[in-house]
Amino acid sequence: MAGATLACMLPFLNLWLHVLAAVIWIGGMLFLSLVAVPVLRQVDSPLLRADLFRKMARRFRRLVWICIAVLILTGIVNVAYYGNTAPGSPYLKVLGIKLGLVAVLVALGVTHDFIIGPRAARAQSRDGLPPTGTDLLMVQLAPWVGRLNLLLGVIILVLAAALTRSH
Repeated sequence: MAGATLACMLPFLNLWLHVLAAVIWIGGMLFLSLVAVPVLRQVDSPLLRADLFRKMARRFRRLVWICIAVLILTGIVNVAYYGNTAPGSPYLKVLGIKLGLVAVLVALGVTHDFIIGPRAARAQSRDGLPPTGTDLLMVQLAPWVGRLNLLLGVIILVLAAALTRSH
């Protein structure tokens, strides 16, 4: 009896974990853009401002990649348990769009976290050396890639809600 109850709860727990990972990821991006960045703009010292943002971003980045792993694993289980994968189903169409946007989001995240972000940080802390033109471009590009990631994340959340209605 207890085993059957647990087996019935596992899909729900998987879905809950999927939603929790999405909330942490998207909520964290919203916090950074709507709270942390505006507050940091009020910090007078550019070096302190950059250092604080870098520390927050590094800590959040680790959390984001954990959330991505959880989202991928739990997403596979969700599709297997809840998905209507019959050819031509509305569910499958929405899922395809959602997964395409997730792929773009992950690719942008990798680019931002491992190429653009480090180059932007280097431009702001070159130990007295002038930053290169590419470094300055990365400084300008970094916030736009972050904003695009946030927009894609919100669209993906809307598509996730649509998936629950498209069985």
